[in-house]
Amino acid sequence: MGLTPRGNSGGGNAITEKAFIDEVKVINTTDVSKQDPFPRDIALELEMEGDGLNFTMKHTIGGDFKRDANSKVSGWGGAFPIDLLAEELGLYADKDAAETHMQAFETGIIPQVMLTRLQGKTIYKVSYACGLKDTGKIKYRNFNIVSLDKDKLMKSWTDSVAKGYPKNYTPDVVAETDDTTPLSNEKLPDFDDLPI
Repeated sequence: MGLTPRGNSGGGNAITEKAFIDEVKVINTTDVSKQDPFPRDIALELEMEGDGLNFTMKHTIGGDFKRDANSKVSGWGGAFPIDLLAEELGLYADKDAAETHMQAFETGIIPQVMLTRLQGKTIYKVSYACGLKDTGKIKYRNFNIVSLDKDKLMKSWTDSVAKGYPKNYTPDVVAETDDTTPLSNEKLPDFDDLPI
């Protein structure tokens, strides 16, 4: 088997310039692995709602596995956000269950237990500035990692920024209007360029 757990390296709070951490509640989960418009080896769509918002938002995490010369899965690669979340949800606590989950992941399937355990959970996500919309307002995207633990997510974000990721993060962008609210009801693109 090519996959093993990687281990984890360790509403609206600014964590770096033009990046905000949001507390949201997961209301639905869907396995969207290998599906358009962004077909990835493994992908999980989270439907979420935030405090005081009158709409829900969707956010997809996941990516493509690292593969050997024969295209066999050899590691998590860009799909590591799924591994981090699976670990937080306790999918690797039992050795036999962990092996079963790894086999499912490797074939491009999010285990049902992961989908179920996320239902109703409070998680944290990062919204970050990535340029300007045609309207002159700041455009925000979602970081590809989410977490049950705010501090872990903050560390993941700052570690990634220190390594130059996400590549489209633009903390120095200045809005041409007053509205700099990161949360919106528009569908945000997913899958940042994250280090492997």
